[in-house]
Amino acid sequence: SLDAINILSYPPFEILSEHIDESGNAAQVKHYFDGQFLAHYMVSTANFINPINRDSLSYEVCLQLDKYRSEI
Repeated sequence: SLDAINILSYPPFEILSEHIDESGNAAQVKHYFDGQFLAHYMVSTANFINPINRDSLSYEVCLQLDKYRSEI
């Protein structure tokens, strides 16, 4: 979705990703999504990836998204 996160009527879904900078140092990067839209995207395309960096999403992140959707 291209809607701004700050206009959602529910909190965004957060995915932590590891990023390696030019010096070779690892850092955690947070990506925020409209969780409803992300879940719909994943199911309709069968792509269980982070749309920003194309990293595969772990089973744990998929479970967190499922729990998130049931709570909003």
